[in-house]
Amino acid sequence: MHRLEAVFDRRCQEFVERRSKTASKRLETLMFNYAQASNNCSYKVFQEVLNIDEDLAYNLEIYFRYYQENRKLEDVEDITPEIINEIKKHFNVDQ
Repeated sequence: MHRLEAVFDRRCQEFVERRSKTASKRLETLMFNYAQASNNCSYKVFQEVLNIDEDLAYNLEIYFRYYQENRKLEDVEDITPEIINEIKKHFNVDQ
């Protein structure tokens, strides 16, 4: 192998390693951001989209996060038929 080829191969390898580290870091960041979003804003999304108070939004988060087969959306404390219709309009709900 010529010296120039060896230098080129080494530089290519370094480039691939840098790219790999950058891609891994980006993936790590995306996964962290997803985890943060799913852990921190669920009830806030309900509150903002449905224009409801924080207590009801939190009750909805609990309902959807810890879904129990025998429990219905109508069982959520302080929910009204109008809010149920809004939920069905804005969210994908199987009920």
